[in-house]
Amino acid sequence: MTHDRGTFTKVADKLAIVLAGMACLAMGAIVVLLVAEMIARALFDHSFTFAWEYSSYCMGILIFGGLGWTLRTGGHIHVTGLQNLLAAGAFRVIETGAHLAAAVLASLLALAIGLLCKSSFFDQTRSFLATETLLFIPQFFMMLGAFGFALQAWLRLYLFITGQPVDIQSARIDSPQSHL
Repeated sequence: MTHDRGTFTKVADKLAIVLAGMACLAMGAIVVLLVAEMIARALFDHSFTFAWEYSSYCMGILIFGGLGWTLRTGGHIHVTGLQNLLAAGAFRVIETGAHLAAAVLASLLALAIGLLCKSSFFDQTRSFLATETLLFIPQFFMMLGAFGFALQAWLRLYLFITGQPVDIQSARIDSPQSHL
């Protein structure tokens, strides 16, 4: 049975896949930076002072960028032990509460990172390392990932309440389940 999931689902899913792409680029950047650092040290006795710093920024972008798509495709941890112990109605109430709590916490996370990014922007906060990177730049991309995660958490609550499947079983864009 196919459900028309509407604009909210399409927007949330498109944002999640774009942010997952951003996470992939961050992972690739980590590999390039660290391999270049190892080669430079081994062959030329030289270090790129920025490699470890920028790799850590990329790691944050990787983690936050991938959260929404991971949630959407069922790659998160889901404990179902209570499902076998409780009546269906009681379990549904607990599950709804868990989805609501997750959405609220994800929103608070996005808000906190957004406030940090805003503060770093207005204060022009810089890295204490030699590059003196303006910290709002990597924080902005982490904030986007956190926002995408919160959006997916709210979508998950909506889909659960309306009785629709909450996970996309296939991550392929051309899947019949995909709305991208």
